[in-house]
Formats: sequence, structure tokens, C-alpha cells
Amino acid sequence: EESSSDSSSLSILSSLGSAVPTVKTLHLQKPNPELSLTTELTNPIASEIVELSLQSDVREDKSLESSSETTAVSVVEGELMAFPLFPVDVTETEYAVHMHKTREAVQQWFYEQVFNCSYYPILGSHSFSTLAQSSKQEYGRSAPVAMRNVFDALERICGRNVRRYFTPLDKQPDDPNGKVTFVHLVYKQLVEFMKAQGALINHVDPKYLMTYDDYRSYWQNPDNKEEHSCEMLSPGMFRCVAIQCWLDLFLQIYKTLFLGPIYGAKSGSDLEAGTRMLSDVEVTHKSKAGQVDMLMGWLTHHYNTQRLTVWTEQAAPKVRVVTNLDSDLEDGLVLAAVTVAYCPFLSPHHFQTMFTQPTTVSQAYHNTVCLTEAWDRIKLGFSMSPRDLMRPNAVKMLMLVAHLYRILPSYKLEATVRFMATLNRSETQVVTLENSEELAITYHIEILPSNTCFEIDNMMDSFVLKRKQKGEIVVRYTARSMVKVNAILLLCGACMPPKFGRNYVFGLEGNPVKLPVSAILNIMSPLNSAAITHITVETPHIVAQDGATVLYDIWTSTSEPQPGHLNALSWAKERKRRVPRRLFILSEKLEIRPVKRSKNGQLKLQVCCFSQAILQYWIIFKNPEMGDFIVQLQITPSAPEPSLGLTFSVDCCSRCNCEGEKQFVCGRSATVDIPCRNLEQWSAVRTMFELTIPSSEKAFWATYLESNIGFRLLQWMLEEKKEMLTEEVEQVFKKSKTYKVSCTSPYIHCTPILQIPNVRARTSVPVQLHVAEDSLQHFETATLTLTSTDGQEIRCYSLNITCKN
Repeated sequence: EESSSDSSSLSILSSLGSAVPTVKTLHLQKPNPELSLTTELTNPIASEIVELSLQSDVREDKSLESSSETTAVSVVEGELMAFPLFPVDVTETEYAVHMHKTREAVQQWFYEQVFNCSYYPILGSHSFSTLAQSSKQEYGRSAPVAMRNVFDALERICGRNVRRYFTPLDKQPDDPNGKVTFVHLVYKQLVEFMKAQGALINHVDPKYLMTYDDYRSYWQNPDNKEEHSCEMLSPGMFRCVAIQCWLDLFLQIYKTLFLGPIYGAKSGSDLEAGTRMLSDVEVTHKSKAGQVDMLMGWLTHHYNTQRLTVWTEQAAPKVRVVTNLDSDLEDGLVLAAVTVAYCPFLSPHHFQTMFTQPTTVSQAYHNTVCLTEAWDRIKLGFSMSPRDLMRPNAVKMLMLVAHLYRILPSYKLEATVRFMATLNRSETQVVTLENSEELAITYHIEILPSNTCFEIDNMMDSFVLKRKQKGEIVVRYTARSMVKVNAILLLCGACMPPKFGRNYVFGLEGNPVKLPVSAILNIMSPLNSAAITHITVETPHIVAQDGATVLYDIWTSTSEPQPGHLNALSWAKERKRRVPRRLFILSEKLEIRPVKRSKNGQLKLQVCCFSQAILQYWIIFKNPEMGDFIVQLQITPSAPEPSLGLTFSVDCCSRCNCEGEKQFVCGRSATVDIPCRNLEQWSAVRTMFELTIPSSEKAFWATYLESNIGFRLLQWMLEEKKEMLTEEVEQVFKKSKTYKVSCTSPYIHCTPILQIPNVRARTSVPVQLHVAEDSLQHFETATLTLTSTDGQEIRCYSLNITCKN
């Protein structure tokens, strides 16, 4: 065993991995009751639970007001006197700040992890030092009680059998002197038990774990003659010694009974890899303890293997070797990478906005906010704020890392539950849990990330699973989205007091197997003429009556959507493409105003057909909360009508001298001039193209679009941006075309094939006609039709015949 002079508070904290600053002199003033009360209430969660303890402490603090002693404790290069004193004034030195934060960290850890949020221990307080008997009922079977003691903490950590090493508390004698002797005996057994476990507490005397009244009675007892060799401590001095002894005792309980078993029970390739990396580096941390080195190796391994997974290679942080648990973890990057190693589902929603090379305090603080928000989503069960990470206390950081090492493996996927349903239809699956514990466990249910595709049937956000029983969770998948949806079902049993259990994580995968359309709408449109129309769209989703307006984003596709092959484009981006098209949606979004049970919305369209082809479009409406649905549009061009009248003359008195097949050189032949440019089609192209250009360019294109330079500029723009054009639009930009020529009148024969070398020219080409004899008395109207050989363009002209004689 070490001597008392070597077992100082500093050496104990160093063995736990805490960096303790070196100080010269500590001046311990008379304790301030208000300051003491404020210090013990730093945890707002426990304020109601420790009300009874605080009332006792207030009485104790009032008794200290009569003490006016001021004590100076000499500190020489990190060595304290035989009895280390806890600094009362938190603002005195950096060492005092460190010790107060350490005390708060220890109290918070025992409150959350040991007492399951049922009792907040205030180390050194009168109420906690009193050996009051706690309820004999088990934790979780009764409401949280007001008082606990250190033996309850040992039972929670080691199990019920640990009680056999100590005298039962119900054996306390009734007389005051016997009770004091009994309390001293039990605390002596406690100190000896902890020493046997390897605790470094030679300086912790059992009498300093008692209340001051019991200590004074014990010191004044003539049977304890060995105590008369030293002077009895004043209330102020005793309080400082008692707090420090309790703090050192609890630190050693944490180290030997909690941290030690973790180190001995868990090992793996990741730890060995991390330890090898640490072996080549001079560890600047003051502690050489195996537990701390193991945890730093674990952090190093996962950080260096996950940093390229969490962040892109260009933005990934540099390789690190974690050599301490405070400054190396301040920016949150190492802890984020370790979290992703076990919870990869957190990365897309929480860690992508982190600064991988933080250069300012605000950037590092942003990282810690992202990290703590992610921990809150998975109910980590450890109180840690961004400020705690930015201004780390080494002991609390050690407790945090040890907690992550113990709890993060429970967030690995148990299994993946797969669902298959038709769009806007539902399917359910059952997840079964069994509680093998002796007590009931409350599970918190969380679906990550939050979405409307998955929900829990007939359940709140938590449920209770009784001991030795099975429970079923019915998960409903509604195929609101047209694409596969993944989520995480988190059943957190480690965050709901009074009885904690393990966590369960299941993957949820929703697959839409069919994508039926909600409606099919037919639109008739004239050829080469733009027209504005309105269509009524009804949503299949349930809309709250008289609620807020529901907005759907618009996506379009020219092919039928299939599961896994949507080929849909966002209309918000598609409408900005400077390409003339048959269908242009003038509405930016679909608005559904739920008034008088209406689920309809109006969609404004501008339609122009450039060919006789019947085209189909699939309009997809998306809302992240309501879901998706599809409407199919079929646009049919109406029959073409003559756009221009052509007049030609024929000698009515001449006779046809053609033999057999009609010749175009006889007296009954004539010539009609056909415009090279399809003026009606180009007018339609200009109208649809103007919808895609900003207002600042409309004057330019109105002047030059139909000119040669405008056409070349437009063609260059389409080729430069590699725009994909439909066949009916692409044929507009061809230079030469070949047409089939026909006439509706049986008395007029025309050249069957016509080739126009430049359809953009403003000139005309001749077409040979032959008019039969005596046709004028039968001739009323005739239409000349030119159809391109690819079937995309059609022109119609009305024929007017005049007689020369």
C-alpha cells in the first residue's frame, strides 16, 4: 500500500486521466452559505429530488457562520498536505474551478447512471453522509425515494451480494454513542473494501465520511484515545476535508468498479489497432493508466477509419492520434466519427455541416452543437452540453468516452424490416421484443429521420414492457414516396427511469412496388397554335379541412414512372431550360386549399403541338409531409387546317394531251409557289420559347429569333448546353426537308415528292399541278397537304383556281 503522503487528491485524479493544473497556495475562506447552496444546485434536473438534502445543508451552513477561521494550505509542485482540502471558493484558482467541475461531473454521473435519475447525491453534504436506511423495495418497483447512501450505489454497480461485506444498516443501535460507533465501523468497512478492490484511498479516514455532529461525538468519545493526538477540526475545515474525501472515494468507486470491468471485459481488433498507433507516439497525457490508453486507442482507430466515410475526401479532416481526452476532443470531430462508426444513420442529417478544419471558436462550437443534437436524437443517456465539450473537464470527458464505449455498440442494427406497398397504400409489420429482466422496462420509441412514411400503430412515443413478457410493436408503412425510403426504428431502454434496459435498433425499408396514376386527363390542342388551358387536379391524400394551404412540388416525365426508374425532372429546374416544348406548366406549384371539403387544385398550362403525334406526360406532385401522386396527361393535336391560300391560273379552254400518266407539260398544267418556311410553325416556336427566357432578353429575341443570326445563336445555345430535344422540336431546326405532296380534290394531280433545300429561307419553291378537263364545274375547294417524310411536320394550304380565258 502507498503511504498517506503519496495518496493525495492530485495523484488520484491523475490515475483517472484528469489533467490537474499546478498551483502554489490555496486560501480557504469561511464557507459562504449562499455560495454553497448555489454550487449544490448546479443540476436543475435534480433540484426537486434533493430538496430534503438542501434543507439539511442550509442548517449545516448556518452553523458554519460562527466559524471565522481562515486556513492556508501549502501546495508544493502538486503535493498537498496529509489531509487534502476541497476548495470552497470556486473563483479562487484554476485548481478550484477544476475541482468544482469534477465534483459536479461525479454527482451527475451517479445521479444518471447509478441511481437512474431517482436521487442526486451531493458529496459531503449532511444528508448524504447520514447513514439513513433507504427503502427496501427494489429500484423500479416503487416511486423514487428521497434518500440514498453510498451502499445503495455499490449495490447498483456490483449487485445485491455486495451487501454481505458490510454490517447491515438495520443493526444500528438506538443510543447515540453506539450509533456513532456503528457508523464509523461501517464506513471503515467501506474503505477497507474499496482498498481491496485497488482503490487509492489511504488518505480517506472513515471519520471524515461522517456528519460533523457524528465526527464531533466520535472525537469526544474517551474510548477513541487515538483521536486525541490531533486537534479536532472546525466545522469549516471538516467540511473541506469531508467533501474531498467523498469525492476521492467516489472517483475510486468509478475507476475500480465501473471503469476497470469495462477495460477487462471488452477487447477487439479496433482496440489493438488503436493501441499500436499510440505505442509509437509520446502520450502527453499525465495518466499512463491502461483504461485511459485503451479508450484513446479506441477513439483513434474509429476516427481514422471513419473520417473519409463521414466527410468527402476533399473536406475530410487530417489523420489524428488522440493523446488526451480534453483538448483533442474539443472540436467534436473525433467524437462524431466514433458515433458514426456505430450509428451511420446519423451522418447525413447531423454531421455533414460540421467544419472539418475549424479555425475559430464559433466553428468549433457549431460542431459541438451538431454532435450533442445527434446524441439527443438517439437518447444517449449522458448529459453533455456544447459548452461542456468546448471547456472540457478531464474527469467528465473520461466518463463520457467510457459511456460511449459501453453504450454505442447497443445502437448497431438488429435486423432490417422490409415493406412493400402500392403508392399511397399501407402495409404493416410486427416487431416483437422480450423482456428477460426481473423488472419492467420503459422503452422510448423514435423513428429516425422523422418522416410520414413510417408510423407506430396505436402507440405513444413510449411503452412499458413488463418483466418476463413479450411485447409487439406494429409498424405501418405508407408508400407516400415514389422512391425507396429508409429509416431507423430506435427502441431506447437506456433513457427512461426508473429501470434501464438495453437499446434495440431496427432498419426500416419501404419499397413502392406499383405506381398507379390518380387520374388520366385528355387535352385537345390545335396544330402549331399555342393555347392556355386549366386542368383540375384532385389529391388522393387526406387534407385537414379549413387548414393551411397544401403546396405540392411539380415533377415531369415523358415516360411512365416505374419503381426504381422514375426518369422524372423537377419542373422548377426544367422550366428554366431555354428549349421550346409542347407542354409548359405556368403554375410553379400545385395549391390545394381545403375549403368546403375540397381537395382540388387548378393547374395552368400552355400547350402547343408541333406535330400530329399524340404525346403523353406524367406529372408527379410531391409534398414531403403528404406524399406523392401521379396524374397522366395525353395531348392530342386536332386536325390541321389550311394556314394559307395559294392561287394559280389554268387555261380553261385548253385540252389535255397527256397519254396515260399525267404530265405536267400539257396545257392543263400549272405551277403554285409553296413558302420554304413554315411561318405558322415558327410563330408557335417563338411563342413557346419566350416562356423560357427572362424579361430582359425578350426584346432581343422578339427581333432576332426568326432571323438567320437569331436562329444560329439559338442553335449554338442548344448544342453548347447539350440540351435534349424531343423529335417534334428537333425537326424544326433541320435545314432541308423532303415532303410528300397530296391534294384533296380528285381533279387535281400534283408532284408526289417535294424537296425544300432550306426550310428557313423566306423564298418559295414551285409545285407542279395538273387540272383535269371540265373540272371547274365540279371544283369547289381543295387543300394541298405537305407531310414530311419523318412524319413530324405537316402543312396545309387551300387552293384557289383562276381561268386565263
